[in-house]
Amino acid sequence: MRFVEAFAVVWAGLVLAVPVVRADAGFSKGPYLMDVQPSSVAVLFELEEPRAATVVARSAAGDEVRAESLAGGFHEVVLDGLAPRTAYDYSVTLDDGAEARGSFQTAPRPGEGPVEILVMGDNRTDATAHAAVVRAMAEHPADFVLNTGDMVAHGDSPEDWARMFDVQEPLLRSTPLFPALGNHELYQSGRGLERFLRYTRVPRELGGRETYYGFTYGLVRVLVVDSNQDWEEDDEQRSWLEEQLAAAEAAPEVRHVIVAMHHGPYSSGHHGGNEDMLASGLPELLRERGVSLVLSGHDHMYERGSVDGLHYIVTGGGGAPLYPVNARAPGQLAFEPVYHFLRVSVDGDRVTVTALRADGSRIERCGFAQGGPWECDGAPGDDLAAGPVHEGSDPTLFWLGRQLEKAGPWALASVVPVLFVGLWAVRRRRTR
Repeated sequence: MRFVEAFAVVWAGLVLAVPVVRADAGFSKGPYLMDVQPSSVAVLFELEEPRAATVVARSAAGDEVRAESLAGGFHEVVLDGLAPRTAYDYSVTLDDGAEARGSFQTAPRPGEGPVEILVMGDNRTDATAHAAVVRAMAEHPADFVLNTGDMVAHGDSPEDWARMFDVQEPLLRSTPLFPALGNHELYQSGRGLERFLRYTRVPRELGGRETYYGFTYGLVRVLVVDSNQDWEEDDEQRSWLEEQLAAAEAAPEVRHVIVAMHHGPYSSGHHGGNEDMLASGLPELLRERGVSLVLSGHDHMYERGSVDGLHYIVTGGGGAPLYPVNARAPGQLAFEPVYHFLRVSVDGDRVTVTALRADGSRIERCGFAQGGPWECDGAPGDDLAAGPVHEGSDPTLFWLGRQLEKAGPWALASVVPVLFVGLWAVRRRRTR
């Protein structure tokens, strides 16, 4: 990449980090939905000033559920006693009369389908690209959103979290979110974890912890793991995962198991696969237990593949700087460095994945029957792997980008122009 192009990329990443102005008076985050179950849902929101709130949900049949929340800044309200697979409109009313509205649908009973899932990952950094992906996602109604991590650039930055919820507000107000923990949620030095735990609520029906968990949605069992941890044989999370995979295999209502994480075992991108997972034999465990699909992020591109029958997708195109590096792992079937998201449709024994760009155009539509190979509509997905990708990358530029990401946009906003002007001056002097 030329000098001027490098400057443009870095500076754009900083400038595009400006926050979005909210429309709802009194609300600084949300309301947004999490932990949807057949009979309950969690409504979360943060207020500009501590206030009490009332949350009311009503179905078309006139059934109503109400919950009161005492005065506070951040609210996590659980609406219980709801009917399965039922649509509700809801309102959040503050004690000063300010109000926000939304809608949701509860989860089906275990074993019921079909199920529609939206998947995105690595939406940090570029709010403009992130917003474009969210707008495209909002055109496709789904049961829930699965995020493969790195939702924010710096987990300990309240501004980053506010920006993320502002951008995703049109989507998450009506579609529940289930997140995986990314490494950027931990920045800096693990301090970001506190905010991740504050702003998220995950199911505890299958045990686990706040950073790894599982849930059943109709005929799908979803297991979200924390890939920031090691994968030794005696690891607590590993033991939990083994137990949950065995339980899912024995449960007749579970037709498919999807495992989601941030750093996946396979990737042809800049970061590559998770070496700890590979060394621990985790892919073999997932394969032996009949996992239908492994979803991950971390590398900022789209990749679909299969290794010895274990199907995987890397989806890290939600807004972070794209990585055009393609080291082409043996299992790779498709690759494109582009802002995108996934629609995962599960119906009976079949799983169908439609990968869509931020402009709404289709990358590819592929699926498989339980235990079968990938099958794609139209031209085979292998054609994507032959596209205009780079087999290498400028390591200096990647290193610079990583340091900028870690330091924070505003901390370096005044330093970057000086740095590049200095480099330009040295370059100019050498060429005279």
